[in-house]
Amino acid sequence: RQRQMCIRDSPMASAFVGGTAGLTPVQLPHDAMLLSERSEKNTDESGIGYFTPENVEYEKTLTLTPEDLGKVVYLECEGVYSNAVIEVNGAVAARHRFGFTGFVTKISDFLHAGDNKLKITALNGLRPNGRYYTGTGIYRDVQLLMGDALHIVPDGVRLKTLEADAKLAVIEVEATVRHEGLGHRKAEWSFRLLDRQGEEAASAHTVFNIFSGEQIVLRQRLYVKKPLLWSCDQPDLYRWESSITEGETVIDRAEGSFGVRKLTLDPIHGLRLNGESVKLKGGCIHSDNGMIGAVSLPDAEERRIRALREAGYNAVRTAHNPVSVSYTHLTLP
Repeated sequence: RQRQMCIRDSPMASAFVGGTAGLTPVQLPHDAMLLSERSEKNTDESGIGYFTPENVEYEKTLTLTPEDLGKVVYLECEGVYSNAVIEVNGAVAARHRFGFTGFVTKISDFLHAGDNKLKITALNGLRPNGRYYTGTGIYRDVQLLMGDALHIVPDGVRLKTLEADAKLAVIEVEATVRHEGLGHRKAEWSFRLLDRQGEEAASAHTVFNIFSGEQIVLRQRLYVKKPLLWSCDQPDLYRWESSITEGETVIDRAEGSFGVRKLTLDPIHGLRLNGESVKLKGGCIHSDNGMIGAVSLPDAEERRIRALREAGYNAVRTAHNPVSVSYTHLTLP
């Protein structure tokens, strides 16, 4: 998982949520279904705990300086349930129907200097809602990504292990870069892979040219000597840093973590991880967190996975939907 570097973390960490009862201040992430009316008549759907699915609106004011207007701004929503409508200063910037997938919306064109009104509506009053508990509203984090017209696209860095053993790992790295400004630009893309002590394990650099409106993919191969191999019992992770430099100025950065491992599957040996046979022992989980509803918090996600791990599980199937980004930061022994 990667995180684009942004000037503000969680711009909607606090917001106002509105429904039939008016506006209420809330902390995000937030499950609005827990605020809805419970009724013994709500029996059409078996998994919602007798709550009433409703349409809800979240509002937030974003203040920008005149210097901010020359930058590209994205709003990244990791999960809004469901039928999300993104509005900026009264204009619809995007719609996203499915409630369990994250999405990124470019909002630069709708912004001005001063106060800007961000509004996210979850149209969850449609029936049926779901046969399991879904929650309502912005139940996962929201991030504001702001950068130069020349930038790495959100989630635009990919790493793939081509070969790996105790002596050497070969990793292919690619970054998708976009130029949304005017004119030709020449810059350098740099990539570093760091071990758990922060020491550089491998690096790559390349100079590239890009024209206005163009999107290109940059690729390099890394060779890591004596790699720390990720396994179920030893989940070693590397940290990576990717950046674009123009002259002496770093104009965009992204970072994340990566486990070096080689998976093979065949009818003779079955599933092998780093050359060793692995028998999957696991089960299914849904996206809710019990009493706190659908809200996804790192501590809550870790608690659940740790309990399954202690019970002897080495695999988890996420039922019906992609997991929260919080899962990708877990490093349980």
